[in-house]
Parts: sequence; C-alpha cells; structure tokens
Amino acid sequence: MSLKKTTVMVDEDDLLAIKEAAAREGRPESECFREAFHIAALRTRRWDEDGDIPQLDFGGPVSAEEIHRSVSDAVADSELSSSAPPPGWSRPSTRRTGNTRGHAQRYGRRR
Repeated sequence: MSLKKTTVMVDEDDLLAIKEAAAREGRPESECFREAFHIAALRTRRWDEDGDIPQLDFGGPVSAEEIHRSVSDAVADSELSSSAPPPGWSRPSTRRTGNTRGHAQRYGRRR
C-alpha cells in the first residue's frame, strides 16, 4: 500500500480525543487517522451491481410476532443442543460469597 500525504482541518476536540486514544493504546496518531480514513472510504463505496443478496419469499407478509417467536425458538433450540459450555468457560455461581475482588481484577473493573 502506497501512502500519500494530506492535510486535513479537524475540530480541536476530535484531535484531542485521537491524541488521547493513541497514547492510551500505544500506537501512533497517524495510524488512528489512517483507520478513520479507511472507514470513511468504505462507507462511501458504491457497487455497480446489487450483489449476491438473496431474496426470500415467505408467501406473504411476516409479522414482528412471528419473527420474535422464530428467533426465540432458535435460541432455545441452540441452548438445548449445546449442553457443553465453550472451552475455558465456567458457569458463575449463584451463591454470593462477598468476594468481588477476583471478579473486578479478572474483568478490569474497579470498585
């Protein structure tokens, strides 16, 4: 990828936010700006064709209630079929032990 130099006028608050984020994440500000330009470029991209978006025919209108019921059924089915938890996952205890320090340390939250 070849890079081109450009000058952009930005709001002071936005610039400060980028500087703080770059320092916090330990990466150069220029990388943050390149990422933002890339996202903006993707948002403006247009294609000549409609693409491969499938059209579904359900034989008539589908109500919000039917969608909700179908999604709920699918979630319930997937929960029943996956009896083993993902690797490294353990179900949290429902009993309160009063020790929240381990949880806070594990997930980066401060009390």
